Amino acid sequence: MLYIETSRQRYELARFVDSGATYKQMYRLAVVRDAHMKDNQFFAGLKQLPLSVEHLEQVICEDLDWRDLLWGAQTLGVKNSRVSYLIEPLRNF
Repeated sequence: MLYIETSRQRYELARFVDSGATYKQMYRLAVVRDAHMKDNQFFAGLKQLPLSVEHLEQVICEDLDWRDLLWGAQTLGVKNSRVSYLIEPLRNF
C-alpha cells in the first residue's frame, strides 16, 4: 500500500495479484473516506490492508497497470483507455 495525500484528500494505491495463470500485478487507486479521522492508531488496529470498500469514498480505478501511473515531482496522473485522472499537488512529509 502507498498512501498519497494532497491538502484535502488521502489516496490509497493498493497492489493486487491476479491469481490466474499469469499472476499479473494490478493496482487500485481510491480516495480514502474521512481521511482526517484515520490516524496511526486507526491503522494499527486494522486486521487487513488494503482498506475495505467501507473505508473508501471513491474507487477511481481497480485494474491499473503500473505503466498507467504517471509520476511527477508533485503530481500523480492516471492514464489508460478507461480513465484519466490527475492528483495534485502532492504533499511531501
